[in-house]
Amino acid sequence: MEPRKSSRRPTVTLTATWGNDDAESSIRISRRRWKAIQAGGEDFESGFGWYEGERFEVRWSFGKGLVSIDSYDAGTCVRDRAVERLYVQLPPEPS
Repeated sequence: MEPRKSSRRPTVTLTATWGNDDAESSIRISRRRWKAIQAGGEDFESGFGWYEGERFEVRWSFGKGLVSIDSYDAGTCVRDRAVERLYVQLPPEPS
């Protein structure tokens, strides 16, 4: 029996840190969405943030080459940061 291929498309992982780099949040999006965001497109994504081992809900907002991250519990985490300042993990190129 042959191994089963994954039907999931490769994703780009975006990570932002703030404070003294002791708080962070990561999301996964498609390559297509990431390219549109880099081109200045608007987009939104919900996710989770972490601070001192505690998890909280966040909403990432993109537009005009900037990202903001807001927490439902703690208010604004990141405001109008250039998307170039995010940590970006790209998927391997298809062979």
